Parts: sequence; C-alpha cells; structure tokens
Amino acid sequence: MKKLKIKSVLLLGGLGFIGYNLSKYLLEKGLNVTILDSKNVSSGYNDFHLINLKKERVNVIEDSIGNAEKYKEQIKNSDCVVDLAALISHYDSMRSPLFDIENNTIEHIKFLEVLKNFKNKKVIYISTRQVYGRQEKFPVDENSNLNPIDVNSINKYTTEMYYSLYSRYYGFPLTILRLSNIYGEGMHIKDKRLSFIGWFFNRVITNNPIELYSDGSTLRDLLYVKDLVRTIYNSILVESTGIFNVGSENSYPLKFIAEKLVKLNPKSSIIYVPFPDELKSIDIGSFKPDISKAKEFLNHKEETTLEEGLKNTYDYYQKYKGYYL
Repeated sequence: MKKLKIKSVLLLGGLGFIGYNLSKYLLEKGLNVTILDSKNVSSGYNDFHLINLKKERVNVIEDSIGNAEKYKEQIKNSDCVVDLAALISHYDSMRSPLFDIENNTIEHIKFLEVLKNFKNKKVIYISTRQVYGRQEKFPVDENSNLNPIDVNSINKYTTEMYYSLYSRYYGFPLTILRLSNIYGEGMHIKDKRLSFIGWFFNRVITNNPIELYSDGSTLRDLLYVKDLVRTIYNSILVESTGIFNVGSENSYPLKFIAEKLVKLNPKSSIIYVPFPDELKSIDIGSFKPDISKAKEFLNHKEETTLEEGLKNTYDYYQKYKGYYL
C-alpha cells in the first residue's frame, strides 16, 4: 500500500485524552506536531497534558478552532489535519443543546471555511459510533442505517456531512473515523459525564463501588488508546479515504468489564442501581462494530488485550491520579 509523505500534522483539540496520546505517538514517529486547542475542560482538556507536551517538540496554540483565520500559516504548513475537537458528553448535550452545536458543528464549519483554501491536504475527522444510535443487527458496519438519538450524536453526524460536502466541493482527501469506546492513560475520570469506562476507573481508583445500571448485561466494545493512535497514524499515511469504524471485535457485558476492574482493586465492589430515566432515554443499548474495513485499508489491529489495557490504565492512575481527580 502506497504511503503518503507526511511530515507535519495539525491536531485540533490535541490536549484532550486521544490528542495527548496521539501527539506523543506522532513525535515518536518523527513528525512535527502543532496543536490548536481551546482548553475546554468539557472536552477532556487537562493541564497535565499541556505541561508535558510543551516539554516536547509540540507547538501549542491555545485558541478555538473557530478562530482558524488567524492561523492560516500553520494550516498551510501542515501536511495533514486531524480534527479531534469535540464535546463528548451526551447528557450535557441534552441539557445545553446550543452549546453543543456551537462546539461540535459551528466551530468546525468556521474551520472548514479556512481549510477549503488549502487543497490536497489530508484531512481526518474523528467521529463516533453514536451516530448509529440503537441497532438491532450486529456487527454494525459503515453502511448501516444511522439513527442518532441525542443532541451530541446528531451534531457529530451533521459535522461529518459538512466535512464530506467540503471534501467533495473543494477537493481535499477526507477520512472519517467512527470510534467506539476508547480507554487508557489520560482519559477523563473526574466524573461520569464523558464515558462509562472513565467513571468505572474513578470508582476503582478511589476505592468506591462501581454502579451498574439494571443487570449490567449491556454489551460494549473497548479499544485501548495506544491501539487507536496506531490506526490514526496509519490513516494519516495511507491514500485510502472514506468512513471507517474503529473499535474492537470483542464486545463485553458491562458487568464483565466491572469485574475485571474490581479484581485490580478488591477494595472496590459492584452494586446494581436503577437506570436513570434521563440517561436511559438516550442510551444506545448494546453495540458491536464491524471493523473489517479498517483492518483491510488502515491495518487496524487490536494488539492489547483487555486485561493488559485495564492493568496499564489502572497503574497509570495510581501514579498520576492527583492530576485527574
């Protein structure tokens, strides 16, 4: 498979969980990295990430992607743009829909209005499996019907469409990655707003019980962040474009995942509570993605077992929990 000559990457939202890990990986691969990030804690921004990346060869611009007009030179000089900037709380999006659409769609359109002037620049938009909503047939492939069921997923899908439109009309190659549940070092664990797995780790790290809704039988696939960033790196380099599911072939009951974590810290435990109505109404239920397309075209590989990934993540927060709690 022919590789593109990519030497420099602009990361939008690069100070969050995935951006932090991706920045370090790209540096290891010898790429120049520039980050444009508004430092929005609602998106998973963490000061610890900023401090560490500034020690590396990373140029950090602390501003909104909607102000891209001021950074034309940085955009022009980047061979590839990876758009990670997003609010990811589904519950928050229902409470503040206008705030969500401003951050998850309008700011990206403002960025696209600048990006359109630089043709043939590889562009990667990081989306979410939430755009599929509730599904009845598994695994879910990229041609499955889309059924976003909350404000956040509607806005993420809307931005997918804007990226696709601008790609066709202005002629830049576009890859859209629909991510499943990503976990690992650097994720937001302070509260339950951003992900179930981040909150599970909070409970275990702080010796508290993991709360499972209903009977804990809902299926989720988990992908370790270091496996994800390898795939994003591959998507930067390959000529292949299009929409790809990026996740794990294995989906586990939430109860199974919780039990694995409690084994790491027996001071924690599992308790069962009723499913809150405000969350149940926007929950997608069980999910299992078809990742065969990403495996074929992006060489997507899950090299880390669930046990290894959970243990690595647990050890990280035992050491650095003061920066995340």
